[in-house]
Amino acid sequence: MRRDVQQRLLPYCIGWIYEDGAAALYDRGRALFPDDLRGLLMETQPKVWEALEKARGAAALDVMGDQLRKQLDDRGTLHVIRQVTGAKPLQVQTGVQIMVAEEAL
Repeated sequence: MRRDVQQRLLPYCIGWIYEDGAAALYDRGRALFPDDLRGLLMETQPKVWEALEKARGAAALDVMGDQLRKQLDDRGTLHVIRQVTGAKPLQVQTGVQIMVAEEAL
């Protein structure tokens, strides 16, 4: 099971190699690289990202980062990964559901 999840997520990790200075882009409070979160949503769910940007404007990435961090804190990383890879909706307070289709992984 673990190997299967790793293999399905690997294509999304390609190119996420950080160079000198990239550490300054890391959001310690949320424990993520915000640009990676934006990129993942734009690539896998462009309509969802557009709706979120329309609803929240410049704060869209902060809102999504906060909600993702809350889900990770409340439910744990494994639960969130299972939810996303199982194509089950991850409801966030923005009113936008985040889903990754099974065939996208």
